[in-house]
Amino acid sequence: MKESITYQVIEERGLKKGIAQGKIEGKIEGEFAEARKFLFRIAEKRFGPATAAARSAIERVADRQVLEDLGVRVLEVNSWEELLAGLSPSKG
Repeated sequence: MKESITYQVIEERGLKKGIAQGKIEGKIEGEFAEARKFLFRIAEKRFGPATAAARSAIERVADRQVLEDLGVRVLEVNSWEELLAGLSPSKG
């Protein structure tokens, strides 16, 4: 069966689809990594080094809009604790 042209075409299409999906997922992961990196950079400039708890909380955020909102909040609050106040697991 693996020798049939139909099987090979289907297998090739599946492979191409898998590669495309992997590229999309990799791009999204990269965007999240960059958003987190920037958030840490600006927040650490303002509040000092991130605590382990702050780092862990931000690493768990799985919503890009939440990361962007945290970036704006850096300008509005005075500490890591205030920045992360109200950040629930459901938002991340």
